[in-house]
Amino acid sequence: MKRPHLLDLGRAVLVHLTLLLAVHLGAQDGTGWTLPDPPVVPPAEHPRVLLRAGDLPALRQRFADPRFAAFTTAIRAGSADSWDGTLEDNDGNYTPRIHTVIEACALRALLEEDQVLGRRAVDLLCRVLPMVTFPKKQDITREKGATITTAALVYDWCYGQMEESQRTLIRKHMKRIAGMMEVGYPPKRASAVTGHTGEAQILRDQLVGGIAIYDEDPEMYRYAAGRIFAEIVPARNFFYPSHWHHQGSSYGPVRFQWELWTTLIFTRMGLPSPFIADQGNIPYAWIYGRRPDGQVFADGDCSTMLRRMTTPRNSAPVEYLAAAVSRDPVIVGWAERLRQERDRTSSQLGYFLFMPTDVPPAPVDDLPLSRYFPDPAGVMIARTSWATGAEAPCAMVQMKIAPWMFNNHQHLDAGHFQLWYKGALATDTGHYSGSHGGYGSPHFLNYYQRSIAHNTITVTDPDEVFTWQGKTLRNDGGQRWPNEGREAPKQEVIAKSHRVGRVTGHDLGPDARRPAFSYLAGDLEGYGPKVAHANRSFLFLHLDDADHPAALVVYDRIRSSQAAFVKKWLLHTPSQPTLAEDGFTAIGAWGGRMDGKILAPATGNIRLTSVGGPDQEFLVDGQNFPQAPNRNVPLADSEGAGWRIELSPATARLDDRFLVVLQVGDDRPGYAPLVVTTVTAPGLTGLRIADRVALFPQGEESLAGPLAVTIPGKDPCRLMVADVQPGTWEITQDKERTGVEVTASSGFLQALVRPGPVSLRRRR
Repeated sequence: MKRPHLLDLGRAVLVHLTLLLAVHLGAQDGTGWTLPDPPVVPPAEHPRVLLRAGDLPALRQRFADPRFAAFTTAIRAGSADSWDGTLEDNDGNYTPRIHTVIEACALRALLEEDQVLGRRAVDLLCRVLPMVTFPKKQDITREKGATITTAALVYDWCYGQMEESQRTLIRKHMKRIAGMMEVGYPPKRASAVTGHTGEAQILRDQLVGGIAIYDEDPEMYRYAAGRIFAEIVPARNFFYPSHWHHQGSSYGPVRFQWELWTTLIFTRMGLPSPFIADQGNIPYAWIYGRRPDGQVFADGDCSTMLRRMTTPRNSAPVEYLAAAVSRDPVIVGWAERLRQERDRTSSQLGYFLFMPTDVPPAPVDDLPLSRYFPDPAGVMIARTSWATGAEAPCAMVQMKIAPWMFNNHQHLDAGHFQLWYKGALATDTGHYSGSHGGYGSPHFLNYYQRSIAHNTITVTDPDEVFTWQGKTLRNDGGQRWPNEGREAPKQEVIAKSHRVGRVTGHDLGPDARRPAFSYLAGDLEGYGPKVAHANRSFLFLHLDDADHPAALVVYDRIRSSQAAFVKKWLLHTPSQPTLAEDGFTAIGAWGGRMDGKILAPATGNIRLTSVGGPDQEFLVDGQNFPQAPNRNVPLADSEGAGWRIELSPATARLDDRFLVVLQVGDDRPGYAPLVVTTVTAPGLTGLRIADRVALFPQGEESLAGPLAVTIPGKDPCRLMVADVQPGTWEITQDKERTGVEVTASSGFLQALVRPGPVSLRRRR
């Protein structure tokens, strides 16, 4: 049974709303910075940090359980370490022994009721805290915070083995070290929406420090919990319903693990979680985003992936925490699968304390093949199977509308898509860090985070000036950062000014578990005044054909404010593409291929070029912004460096349409893509491929009907019409009438039809 959540409990709802609207002042530091008091306080007992007395019998059983042997071995080794707490007499004398030795002694003292080990933990801590200094390096806050957490565990778990003078010393130095952290003490610095504020320093370190010392000094808890409830919780509860983390496939798990720690810290005290229950579903973003080769689709700032990676990647040890919070059998199974593939968790304290052993794991194979991640994510991921292995015959796509831009590690990639079949075929490009710097480097600002590095559309106003936090950048013709890329301090700022699009329709079916189609469409509003209207529609077709497993249809309606602004439809490929008059081909790393057929612009109005090769891999506005991966990886081996296809209409005008069909298959002798036939009718444009006919509006408005179209071919097919108004639609063919319901959320009509004339009318 799931634990209760704060927002699910009537009385607690009132408390939480009172907190958010409070006019009285709670925690304050004498400088005018104030927070409302947190709505809950720690129980008046020890232990209460990460566990309570009632948890000890089960934890003692775990300590002898072979499933936790790696942790038990590590704890016994740590507590047997002869280190006496001596630190080097220099600046930056911090050592991980502070955690491995002291925490091991404290835990064994608690589980085994060993007062000698308890006193040793206290004595070591009291010797270390006054002397420890930290090296000057980026993100050293994490080591400072971990030291506070270790101090909190000793203070709480070994409370009975401490003298009052030792408690006073520990409290003093916990606050001293907290003051050295990035958020400071009181922890009032930095954004609560994105950035390092959303990591351990408040969500675990100062929070557990405050819980441990609450009886003697409630200040630290009031500061940490006060900011969590007032600022951090509303921001997360805004995006948790999407079951997607806006900080991406690498930083998302990093940030999310600390949000899970907060939930477990509160629930282990017997208190409700501050967050809504949707928090437990966030891991589905990475479960669905995992490709057959074991990598997760790149999303936002993330580590370099090789074109032929053979080792599955786990970006953060978040899975066991997610399993503990959600108690979802699929997430439990996912956690166990990752542990077996690349064990980075079973020797950790959190794994020992939280990993559920009473939830039977379920395989991901039981999940539907497509999943929509709603607003504010606006993402759909679809596949043809759950087969694993880089050469497995599994096609997979990620489609993004991304209606909200949170900045920081999120990219300007609304409308982006990625396609996989036996290798990455439509790729996400650039490198987060490497030979030419990391966050904020010229490559990062001019290419990597920009629209041009993604499979999007650019519209170039030659006079447009792009800036990021005061820096002038190259003109890529793409989308713009809200607030020049600065992090929003509070959720209210995000809600007010960071919307960059809207999902206009999503659907999948007709079988929800094995969909024949997966549809997503939306308006892209992040281009500024140069674009009057932009709508992108995705339609992924599971063709159920071993030779032709899937196709992706991408349809764009875009109107610029001036006809002279050049529009470019971008597609990044891992290898140099072969271009034809109305299409292209690109080859994947594991034997797959992608064939593109251009239906709009029409033949004769197509300008098709490719950009790439040495010194042009990251070309923006006439300048290359090089970046080689950190790990001595040649650019030729990196997914982040390849070629870019640029498709433009040859004739300049205000309104343009792009309609491209991407098929995947095996790169082998004798293979040929399926024939794609253009289908048009008054107000409609579209295509037929295999037994599917897909139609889209020619204009900007959704279709109200009546509509009439002639279905080509000789065989029955599935008719799909995108962006139609909701209601009951009547389909007439050969005097036979069929009613089809279209919901407001889908805006998508589909039905089985025969070749020949078909009429569609919406009943009002």
